Amino acid sequence: MDVDSNLVAGRRGLDGGARRLVALTVSLKPVASRWLNVGMGDAFMALILFTMIDAWKFGYYFYIYLGVVEVLLTLLFVSYALRRPRQPAEG
Repeated sequence: MDVDSNLVAGRRGLDGGARRLVALTVSLKPVASRWLNVGMGDAFMALILFTMIDAWKFGYYFYIYLGVVEVLLTLLFVSYALRRPRQPAEG
């Protein structure tokens, strides 16, 4: 596989997406933050599933296992984002 500038830029964009998501989660209002987390989680999960299809074609079963773990963790994060309290607890 040849590595070119487009591949490097795409990889940097994926790595930076998680950092931007954390920063936006802290800085946005709760409703916007919730839907940003759900949307980004779904998009990331679709990307993982897409790469798992490619791993299946080439018989990279270890990567399929890792993809399944990532999908389950992403589903967990999205469910936490949906069930998160709408207002901070008083106390």
